[in-house]
Amino acid sequence: MLKLMQNPDIRSGLLERVMETGADLLGADAGSLLLLDSDSERLHFMVATGEKKDQLSRFILKPGQGIAGHVVLEGRSMVVNDAAGDGRWYRRISESIGVKTQSIACAPLQLNGLTVGVVEFIHNGDGKIFQPEELKILQSISEMAAFAVKKAFSLPELPQLQFPVTDVTPNRKKIIGKSPLLLESVAMAEKAAPTDSGILITGESGVGKELMARLIHEKSKRHGRALININCAAIPDTLLESELFGHEKGAFTGASYRSVGKFELADGGTLFLDEIGEMTPNMQKKLLRVLQEGKFYRIGGTQEKSVDVRVVAATNRDVLREVQNGRFRRDLYYRLNVVPVHLPPLRKRLEDIPEILDHFLGELSVRMGLVQPSVTKKAKQRLLQYHWPGNIRELKNMVERALILDSDGVLDADDFQMPEERVSLAEISIQDMGYKEAVDSFKAHYLEDTLRSVSGSRVEAAKRLKLQRTYLSRLLKKHGVT
Repeated sequence: MLKLMQNPDIRSGLLERVMETGADLLGADAGSLLLLDSDSERLHFMVATGEKKDQLSRFILKPGQGIAGHVVLEGRSMVVNDAAGDGRWYRRISESIGVKTQSIACAPLQLNGLTVGVVEFIHNGDGKIFQPEELKILQSISEMAAFAVKKAFSLPELPQLQFPVTDVTPNRKKIIGKSPLLLESVAMAEKAAPTDSGILITGESGVGKELMARLIHEKSKRHGRALININCAAIPDTLLESELFGHEKGAFTGASYRSVGKFELADGGTLFLDEIGEMTPNMQKKLLRVLQEGKFYRIGGTQEKSVDVRVVAATNRDVLREVQNGRFRRDLYYRLNVVPVHLPPLRKRLEDIPEILDHFLGELSVRMGLVQPSVTKKAKQRLLQYHWPGNIRELKNMVERALILDSDGVLDADDFQMPEERVSLAEISIQDMGYKEAVDSFKAHYLEDTLRSVSGSRVEAAKRLKLQRTYLSRLLKKHGVT
């Protein structure tokens, strides 16, 4: 294995020349080479180019941290042309050294078939992006860097390298669970993914709509191109147009450089529009034109741009009701909602909690550098009895808090701090629900409250509800109440 700290010659002139050549070939603003140290199992910046190169050596990454860390874990090259919009990006480095990272291109550095590092090149915030055809150049640079690393270690072969990807990787971000409601949604998404039809993902906040969009992209014919995410609710309407379509330098006050919008970044790939229900009518109109014609102008621009983008949208609102109330364009709704995919709330798939819990425990323990604790039966039972208004996001936060506060390596019921008060029937908000969804929500809460009041006895619950026990069982199954 590579013992970096015992090899002061690793920052050789040959490696520096390889990285400088790579930056020139790709027209990149900066480049860096990171290697895995066998003792610490961490990624170290060994060689860097660019104005800020001297500031990078103080940073150390875990495998799986940042775009470079993900490339090490997955063992494949990656181009991300919207760093700020990618959940894998580790923004702390860019913010610390004062650069605005726009695009990142990475390739694994491999010896004897095993990944021991990564080469990384970046474009800063001037609208430049990496092209898919540049991956071949990136791969050649990685191969030259691997040769230089071998030479620096004075080893013709490295038979002792034992750092396979699976040793350090938590499960990749994915949709977890086997409940019938979830599997039905996944099947619908996978069936529609190979097409270019519009897909509208619905569901409450925190159910995993972004993960579903990623699954659709990875199962589509566009999986080799970019997946660009944008949250329409997080950006003011005055800025959303610039984020989507870009702007020319001087187009408005503060536009000090040309900016490439999300549609251009996603050309040939997929654009995920989260919280589409929050988009104003004016932006809805502009979005519809791009979906219909595949053309737009940057703000302040005179040259029409053409793009080939597959749009996947998501919302936690009842968009059909918004259409009926005149708050959402009917023509845009039908354009986006060719294939509807609904993700059920966590309270309707409680049987998936043990698997999701185990996933988060593993992922967060690795990220926090902890030994994964065990979970008592009582704790698991308490998690199954909770209502989960914040869905999977709430579960993840709860697990992270429990890991931080844990002192003995065993998580008991008291370690999972959840509100004692539960949602009562009087507190159910149906403001954004359609009629059927509101009725189903009321029934689920009513059945759950009754079942809880008799300590889970279906016999007693059936008596109180004046229902046949078999019919009650069917209702409980239908509404996801356990």
